Amino acid sequence: MPRHVSLPGGRSLGASEADEALGHADGLDGAIRDLEIRLIQESLHKAMWNRSDAADLLKISRWTLQRKMDKYEIGKKR
Repeated sequence: MPRHVSLPGGRSLGASEADEALGHADGLDGAIRDLEIRLIQESLHKAMWNRSDAADLLKISRWTLQRKMDKYEIGKKR
């Protein structure tokens, strides 16, 4: 029986992704952080880095998206 975890927006995690999240070295907090980073990056890519559009895709405010981008250092030059 295939296992998956449903996420908001019609997305789902397959069994291997769910297993990876369950076995994350940093526990639930680390798995959530990694998933949040991945979703933010995907939304920015899909919106061609238009932050307002990316925030709309994520159903969060632009301010919240910017705060999370700052927190995770997404979009900063290294």
